[in-house]
Amino acid sequence: FHATDPMLTEAWQQLDERQIPIVLHASAVYGVDGGAEFCGARAVGALLDRYPELRVIVAHLGGPDHRDFLRLAELGTHHMDVSMSLCEEPFLKGFPAELHPRLAALSDRLLFGSDFPTIPHDYVNQVRGLGLLGLDDRQLRAVLHDNAVALGI
Repeated sequence: FHATDPMLTEAWQQLDERQIPIVLHASAVYGVDGGAEFCGARAVGALLDRYPELRVIVAHLGGPDHRDFLRLAELGTHHMDVSMSLCEEPFLKGFPAELHPRLAALSDRLLFGSDFPTIPHDYVNQVRGLGLLGLDDRQLRAVLHDNAVALGI
């Protein structure tokens, strides 16, 4: 579905009014052709233009569209989930190392989602992967705990 499909208007309005956080898998899907018109930062950006206070959490750092979703995050207020994207041995092709400093600067909007127990790697791999960002103790605690608490999840 496209994030701005008119059939979803009432749902987005209710989520926005109630400030209910939503996890949105909005990036391209690995190994699947087609459907690109429904995916990507452009679709999420259009949604956030309509509902700027909508509490969107982009799953998997928007992978594989990392750059576009990072750019959108730098312009807006949505959150990003690090699930399966920041690992010592990345499953989802990993977040590009050259973007780590920009992502670390958004640590107040990162959420630790592990997808545990359905992840295809050890849980500790997911936690250790956060070390790739060079976060200080305050930032690390925010990603692992405080940011989710602030969102009420």
